[in-house]
Amino acid sequence: MSRLLRLLSLVVTAFALPGSASAATEISIDPSAGGRRFDGVGALSAGGSSRYLIDYPRPARDAILDYLFKPSYGATLQILKVEIGGDGNSTDGSEASVEHSRGAVDCRAGYEFWLMREAKRRNPAIKLYALAWGAPGWTGTFWSQNTIASILHWLACARRQGLTIDYLGGTQNESSYSKAWTVSLRRALDAAGFAGTRLVMAEAFDTAARWRVANDLASDPLFRRVTSVVGNHDVCGSPTNGKQCTTTTTAWNLGKPLWASELGAMDGNADAAAMARSIIRGYSQARLVGYVTWPLVSAIPPGLKHETFGLISTKQPWSGFYRVNAMTYAIAMMTWFTAPGWQYVNGANGPIGGAYANGSYATLKSPGGASWSTIAETTTATAAQTVSFAIRGALPRQTVRVWRTRPDSTSPADWMVRRPDVHPAGGRFSYRLLPGYLYAFTTLVRSGKGSAAAPAPRHFGTYVEDPNANLLDDTPLYLAPFDGAFRYQPCVTDPSSRCSQQMAPQPPVYWRSHPGFPHAVIGDESLDDYTVSCDVLFTRPGSSAGVIGRFSGRDRNISNLRNISNFRGYLLTLDDRGTWRLIKNSITARIDVLASGTLRAPAGVRTWHNLALAVDRSTLTAAIDGQRVGSVTDNDANYRSGLAGIEAGATMAGGAWTGTSWPIVQYRRLRVSRSLP
Repeated sequence: MSRLLRLLSLVVTAFALPGSASAATEISIDPSAGGRRFDGVGALSAGGSSRYLIDYPRPARDAILDYLFKPSYGATLQILKVEIGGDGNSTDGSEASVEHSRGAVDCRAGYEFWLMREAKRRNPAIKLYALAWGAPGWTGTFWSQNTIASILHWLACARRQGLTIDYLGGTQNESSYSKAWTVSLRRALDAAGFAGTRLVMAEAFDTAARWRVANDLASDPLFRRVTSVVGNHDVCGSPTNGKQCTTTTTAWNLGKPLWASELGAMDGNADAAAMARSIIRGYSQARLVGYVTWPLVSAIPPGLKHETFGLISTKQPWSGFYRVNAMTYAIAMMTWFTAPGWQYVNGANGPIGGAYANGSYATLKSPGGASWSTIAETTTATAAQTVSFAIRGALPRQTVRVWRTRPDSTSPADWMVRRPDVHPAGGRFSYRLLPGYLYAFTTLVRSGKGSAAAPAPRHFGTYVEDPNANLLDDTPLYLAPFDGAFRYQPCVTDPSSRCSQQMAPQPPVYWRSHPGFPHAVIGDESLDDYTVSCDVLFTRPGSSAGVIGRFSGRDRNISNLRNISNFRGYLLTLDDRGTWRLIKNSITARIDVLASGTLRAPAGVRTWHNLALAVDRSTLTAAIDGQRVGSVTDNDANYRSGLAGIEAGATMAGGAWTGTSWPIVQYRRLRVSRSLP
C-alpha cells in the first residue's frame, strides 16, 4: 500500500463511530515513517512518600527495590525522579535539606541519595531526575540566588556519591516560574560543572492543558535555549485517568521533548489501567515521550490521603510486609519492551477501531531497527476485537512474543503472562484482543516476572528507641517527619552518645505556605491505649517541645497543604520557662487547651526532662519528670486511636498555631508502650 493510501486509510479509520469495535485496525509498522525519541517511564519519590522504605529489613528491602528497578523483574523503571529536600512538608511528610543552615552542608541527610544509588546498582541505565518543592529557611525566598546555591550543593552531594543527575526541574514544583531565575540556574549549573544536567520546564499543575510555558519558550530564544525538556503535570486528566492526554500546537511545534513530568492521584491498584492508558495514548494524542508517576511507593504512616497510592505499598518496616500493586506491572508492559532512546513509529500509534473507547496502541523501535514492540490496551473496550499487523521494511518478523496483563486484577497470576508466540506470514499476522487487558507484541526475549514473597504483616508493638541501631540513614527507626528534620546527632550532654535532634533552625521556604511546626510520628492504626514518653532538651531559650498521642489524620483536602499542623491528636508540650500544656488539636484548625500549668522551676536549657502522655480510653494523663501534672477526660469518639510522635515549637497565639518557632531540640529514649500508669 502506498503512503498516500495508508494516510487515506487512517483518515477513514479516524472517523469511525465512537465506541465501535467493528472498524478494522491495521497496525502498519514502517521503520521509515519517523517518530520522536522515547525518553522513558518512571516514578517520583517526593513528599515523604518513601520514608519507611529505607527502614525495611533485608531481604524484604532488597525485594522491594528489585520490584521497582531490576530489569525485567517488576516495574523496570527507566526514570527515577526525587525531591530535593527543603525541611518543610511537601505532601505526606517533609524531606531533609542537606543544608539546614547556610554553609553547613551534610550530604548524609535524607534517603533520596540512598534510593538513587540502589536504583543505579540494579539498573545503571536508569535516568535520574530531581526537583525542589521548597527550600531551607536561610534562602529567604525560593526565587533567590541562595536557592540556586542550595541546589548546587545538593547536586555536588549527589556527585560525591557517584550519582549523575540527568534532569533537573528548572523551577519550583507546581508553582509560578521565573524565566530570569531559570536562566541564572542554567548559568550556575554550567559554571559548577553540571553542563550535562538538562532543565525541565515548567513542572506546572496543568489540568487545563494550557502549557503556558510553551508560549514563553516560543517567544523567548534565551529561555528556549536553556530549557531542554517541556514537562507539565497531570496532563492526562486530574485525577489521572489516561483517557485523553493533551498538549497545544505551540508546545508540539517547539521541537523539544514533551513530558507528563508528574502523573498523580492514582490508586496503586484501582488506577493501574489509567496509568497504562496514559503511557500508551500519550504519544498519539499529545506527542508525549516521557512519563513520571507519583508516588513511587506508599511508604507512609496510615490515615493519609495517599496511603493506597504507588507501585508498592510499604507501610510496615517493623514486619517487613509489603504488597506489590497492579500499577507495577501496568508500567512494566511498556518498560520491559522499550528503552529510553527507542523511537516511536509514526502511523503505528493510535486508537483501536478508530475510537479510543475501544483501546489504543503505541509502537516503538530500537535504534537501528533491530527490535520493535507494540503495546496495546483495551481497558475501556466492551468486546473482543481483532487487529492486523503489517511489519514492513527490514524490521525482524520471524517470531513475535506476546505478553498480557490484566490491570484491574490484584492477583499476580494475571500480571505479565506469557502467551504463545506468533509467527507472521509475509510480515503479517492478526490477533484477537480481549477487553480489559494490556498486550505487548515484541521481538525482544524476556523471562518471567519477579517472584519474591513478602513476610506476614503484623501490627506495631512496643517501641524502644535504639540510637545504635544499624540505620542506613540518621533518622530514628520508623519515625516519619511531617515537618522539620529529625536526625541523630551527638548528645549535647554526652557527645559520645547519639540523640535525635530537630535540625531546622527556622521555618523553611514552603512549597505551600502554612503555620507549621516540626513534628514526626511513629506507629500504625492499631495504637489505641498506650503511653508515649521521651526525654527532651532545649538548646536555646524560647524553646518548646513535646510528645504526641493518637495522631490519626490530617485535613484530607491536600490541594493547598495549608492545614498541615491541624492533625487530629493530643499534644503534651513543655517550654524552657516551665509552662506545660495538654492540647487537643483538630483538622478543623481548632486548638483546645485541656489542661495547663507551670513547673516549680523553669525547665531551662541543656537539661533533660522526661515527658509522658498516657491515653487510656477517654482519660489523658500527663507526667513530667515522673510526676503527674494533670489528668483530663475527653469523650470525643474521633480520638480513640492513632500514632505517637514528638514535636518542637508547637506555639500558639490567638487560638492558632503561629509557625514561627523552630527550635533546635534534642530527644532521647523515645518509647511507645502498651502499659499505662
